[in-house]
Amino acid sequence: MFLIIFSTILTTISTYSLIKKKYIYVFIPAMLFLPNYYGFEYSNTLPILSASRIMIIWFYIYVFINHKRSLCLKKIDIRSVPKPYLLLIGYFSFRVIANIFYVFAYPEAIKTILSIIFEEIFLLIGLYMLALTKEEVINIIKSIVWCASVWFIFGIIESLTSVRLFDELFTMSRGLNNIHAYRLGFLRSVTSMGFANIYGNMCLLIFPLILYLLKLTQKRIYLICLFLDFLAIIHSGCRSDLIWFFLLSVMYLLLIFFTHKEDFRRMLTYFITLMVAIILWTAVAIQINDRLNYYYVGTAKSVLNVVGFSFDLDADAPEGIKGYGSNPDGVLSRTSQLSGIQYTLSKNPVFGLGNGFQNRGDIKYYHMGWWKAIHSVDLGIVEIIGAEGLLGLVAFLFIFGGYLIILLQRTKMNIFPLDSITSYLLPFTYLLCTLSSANMMTFLLLLTALLFYDLKTVF
Repeated sequence: MFLIIFSTILTTISTYSLIKKKYIYVFIPAMLFLPNYYGFEYSNTLPILSASRIMIIWFYIYVFINHKRSLCLKKIDIRSVPKPYLLLIGYFSFRVIANIFYVFAYPEAIKTILSIIFEEIFLLIGLYMLALTKEEVINIIKSIVWCASVWFIFGIIESLTSVRLFDELFTMSRGLNNIHAYRLGFLRSVTSMGFANIYGNMCLLIFPLILYLLKLTQKRIYLICLFLDFLAIIHSGCRSDLIWFFLLSVMYLLLIFFTHKEDFRRMLTYFITLMVAIILWTAVAIQINDRLNYYYVGTAKSVLNVVGFSFDLDADAPEGIKGYGSNPDGVLSRTSQLSGIQYTLSKNPVFGLGNGFQNRGDIKYYHMGWWKAIHSVDLGIVEIIGAEGLLGLVAFLFIFGGYLIILLQRTKMNIFPLDSITSYLLPFTYLLCTLSSANMMTFLLLLTALLFYDLKTVF
């Protein structure tokens, strides 16, 4: 039933937005939140025709009809192209070259190349050709935040009830990531994101965008979005994201104090209000339900354990709850994966092990005194080097180097498409997320689109 309702709503909204020339406000959130396992599958040997890919096709048609700019390569003088664009070209080129090496060995290589060309390069070109106005960019951010807030609610409900609605969207026969686990007696929120840590990182990546809209509009509805965001992170069971949430909050307040003092008092009031709401929710929850008491107290203890404490996370578990669950020492499990870089460099330093290496068990990690093949990767840099070797690493250094050049130039001229704090926080937040999960490429694409927006004003 959820599959039918969700598909009907998505189709209706997409069709209406196409007619009204507002498809971009539906398409961008869909790219971020729709799962790969939702769509059509014709053959195990052919790429999946996911709902997001269908929407990409419609996006290109939308661009063809509504574009405001034309792309004429003949008029481009390579000597006058801004350095960030050259670095962006280098990023895509190095990644394609790294995958060409494995084209005849693994099907994932050709799939990655096609994805880079048709789902990343063409998408950025399409956004360039639309020549979005500042108001349109803000409306896109609003559509992302509102959609994310709905996902926050779905995630919280999923955790509290163990009802996995988004499993009904799984229309594929092949194995695709959709992993669920219990922690402290509650299901870790996943929704459509495939993994709990990816869901938690999604919540964290939306955090600076909510703060931007709160500061811009001064509408208290975004305080509710912040509250739902924080609660969703708690129910994702991601300790790192809770730590990063507090770190980013402190950084934001410090940055706004030094750069926008006229807004500091108001934003500080918003944060105090948020903290009071979180404390009140927690205080009521732990009084009315033993399981919630164990979950919230246990979550706090698990976060403190990350920074050096040694609480027994299985203590005081209510009847019927087995305890904390798997991976109580998340820091050790992730730092041990750094040894995967050493292993990859010993096998094929230039091209890595090829995309899909973790699924094939091609990588080994040194853990607890021995090398072991583990079918997972939870660090962005390990995924980059493991999949595409030093070429992949250089590619990512190129794109983040482009971000840095853009930010420094915008700071020098004091011209930002959003605001200075949001522009700096977004790439920093993405890097924080790579410390607890593989790369979230659609969010990296969004980050690139936002930071590269309207470069002609500063270059």
